Amino acid sequence: MNNNHIRYLNQNHILFKEAIIAFSKEQVENTPSLVKLYETTADKRLFGYLVLDFNLSEDIVCGDITIFKSEKIYFDLKDTLGQQMSWSYISTVRLPEYVNFLNSSLYTLALSSICSFAFERPVYSGTEYSYEKHLEKKASLEELKHIGMSFPILSLGNNGTESRVHHSVISQWINNFKEVYEVINKFSKTDNSNSKLSFYSFFQIMRLFQLSLQNKKNDFDLSFSLLIASIESTATFYSMAISPTKPKEHKQWLKLRESGDPIISSLANKYQELWATFSQVEKDSQLSSRFIKFIFECTPEETWEATIDDDLLRDGLDYRQKYPHEVSRQPELTPHSLTDEELKDIIKKTYSYRSKFIHKGISTPHQEHKNSNRNRFFEKTLNMPSYSAQKKAAIMNIEDLYDLHAKYELMSCIARVSITEYAKRTTTKAKIH
Repeated sequence: MNNNHIRYLNQNHILFKEAIIAFSKEQVENTPSLVKLYETTADKRLFGYLVLDFNLSEDIVCGDITIFKSEKIYFDLKDTLGQQMSWSYISTVRLPEYVNFLNSSLYTLALSSICSFAFERPVYSGTEYSYEKHLEKKASLEELKHIGMSFPILSLGNNGTESRVHHSVISQWINNFKEVYEVINKFSKTDNSNSKLSFYSFFQIMRLFQLSLQNKKNDFDLSFSLLIASIESTATFYSMAISPTKPKEHKQWLKLRESGDPIISSLANKYQELWATFSQVEKDSQLSSRFIKFIFECTPEETWEATIDDDLLRDGLDYRQKYPHEVSRQPELTPHSLTDEELKDIIKKTYSYRSKFIHKGISTPHQEHKNSNRNRFFEKTLNMPSYSAQKKAAIMNIEDLYDLHAKYELMSCIARVSITEYAKRTTTKAKIH
């Protein structure tokens, strides 16, 4: 972050780096373009608004902020039977005392990325600051409708998306939020290092995670790739790329650039250029292995069990223990069912899906957009080349006919756990030194 400039007029076009500045009290105090509105106090604050895809059934009080339980806002859209078809869940946020500037919605935008990351759900913010201009005055019902209409929930029909969330899951999400919020406040707000995880890079990684969730319904391939990118971004901080070994004559050849002979100088300069390219190619070739290393060292296999399906979401985290015979007639394929090599192979393929989509426009092999109580972790798809070859040879080996792929929800869980774990390690180290 080169400066603390924030646009006075943004025409509702988001530059997320401005939201990161607005979230930090230290940065806010040194940002002249944040026009002050009021003298806020401990008792008099501004409000922001978060739009959720579930009913937040209890308040979240954390540090100097309060996220109030959500209100269900109807849009007066009914079917032929008179049933409500569309609504939003909106949580009012009582902002910290230092948030008293004109575009205070920037703070709420940053907060929405933390909530998305902690809840593993798409969370949006009311980005128009006109609803936050008055001290201790919440938005009216009509204003809340205007905010919520940007991100409606369609509850009926084939496109219905409402999620009912059990109180035990809500409690877990709140604990996740408080953990992440605590980590954020341990980061130095002035460290702009590009070589280690910082306040700014942590926020941008959470933003990648949030954008993944927000795009999941519209474009699964893009969503999955953004999710993997959030892990990859953190992995590049976790372990540095190893530079290739230089030839013994490396320094000697570079000195030839200063020789008086133009041909020799030209060859030496070309060598320097080729070596730089070769070094970068060698480092890039390590991205996959660094990705795998990061996941398995920061996300122990047992933590993968925190992956949630719709039944757990609706009926509680202990649903499987309470009703083991109602889950599935077939035993679930869990990470514990596979060897370490098989798991590493699945994660390696997962990384390749992002690369193929971003660089070649090749879709991921997934056929299902979400997990289920039968398959929380992995999806099986038919390997057509293997099937064709075996059919031609008239020999069928069922195990070789299918490929295993990590599901979105598993990778979401892995991303949240691994990124949070590394952020905690980073801030602990910073505190010690």
